[in-house]
Formats: sequence, structure tokens, C-alpha cells
Amino acid sequence: VNIPSLERELAEWIQQRQELVLRELPPAAWLADKWGELKRVKQAEATARQALDALEVAYADWCKTHRLGLMLSPYVPGSKRREKDIFEQRLIEARTTLKQAESALAVARKAYEARLPAAECEAQQLAEERQQQLAIRQKWITQASTLLQQARTAQNTDQERLEAEIRAQTTAERQQREAEQRKAQEPERPPAKPTAPKQELPESAIPALQPPKPRYPTPGG
Repeated sequence: VNIPSLERELAEWIQQRQELVLRELPPAAWLADKWGELKRVKQAEATARQALDALEVAYADWCKTHRLGLMLSPYVPGSKRREKDIFEQRLIEARTTLKQAESALAVARKAYEARLPAAECEAQQLAEERQQQLAIRQKWITQASTLLQQARTAQNTDQERLEAEIRAQTTAERQQREAEQRKAQEPERPPAKPTAPKQELPESAIPALQPPKPRYPTPGG
């Protein structure tokens, strides 16, 4: 097992798992309005409503301020009847714009609601796919961690065995050197005298074997 390579793969899988956990899945509401159509229509409707509200407030304040001028005929100097007509025309246009925005919003909402069930299914599918990817990454991480632990244990065992062999060899070499040093320090002993070889006697010097003498009984015996 290539331990450094396995460590890199394990770190990469852990990072992928972390990214999957932190990744935010799009909700069904977003999937049903991917292009932002409903969002744009809502914004347009809100803008039209705010414009109409502001115009109505301004018109009410203007009418209070020019209350006397509004009582005069349009042809009388100081009359505000013509300006009132302009204000009212602007109000009509603002109300028309708001009504159009409300109609567009109703259509967009209907289309959104039609797309929502499919979007919910898609969101559920994305969540299940992420869970599957997380399970796969976790399986890889577990297997790699187990294999890495076994490889490190085997490596440590080999290292310990090698160190034991080196220690044994070093001890043997040291003992051999110590023995040689002791032998070199011992005084030299004189060589032992050689023993003389045993000389064999000549045959003439070997006495001949005599037959045994007969034994007779003693007198009176």
C-alpha cells in the first residue's frame, strides 16, 4: 500500500464530504421560479403600488394646500383647477399601471403554482442524491481509514522487526569485538612439550609365554 497516496485520497474524500454537507440545495420555491419571473412581477407590482400610494398622498396634501384655488373657475387667475386635472390624470395612469401589474402577478402565480409540484419532486431528488453521495464518500473514507491503519501497523511492525535485527546484529558484532579484545590481552602461554612417541619393544625382548605348570597335591594332603 502506498501510504502517502492513500493519505492524499483520504483527505480529498473528507473534503468532498464536507463540501456536500455545506452545500445548500435549492428549495422547491426557487426551482419553480428558476428564471425569476415571479420575482420580477412581484417587484413590478410592489413598485406600482408604492408609486400610486405616494401619488395619492401627494395629491391629498396638494388639495389641502390649494383648497381655495380649487374653488375658483379654471379661467380665473389663481385657480388650481387645471393642475388638479393633471394630478387626477397621473392618478388614473398610476392606477392603470398597478392594475396591469396585479394582472401579470396573478398569471405568474398561476404558472408558478403549476410548476411547484414538479419542483418539489426535483428538490426531493436532489436531497436524496446528496445523501447517496455522502454515503458513498463515507464508505470510501471508512475503507481508506481501515486500510491506512492496517498499512501503518504493518509498517510499524516491519520497522520494529528491522530495528530488532539491527540491534541483534550490533550486539553480536560488539560481543565478537569484545571477545577478540580479551583474547588479544591474554598473555601468551609457552607451547606444550610434545609427548614422545611410544616405542614398541622388539620381538626378541618380549618374553615367550610359558605354559602353566601342573599343580600336584602336596604329600599327606
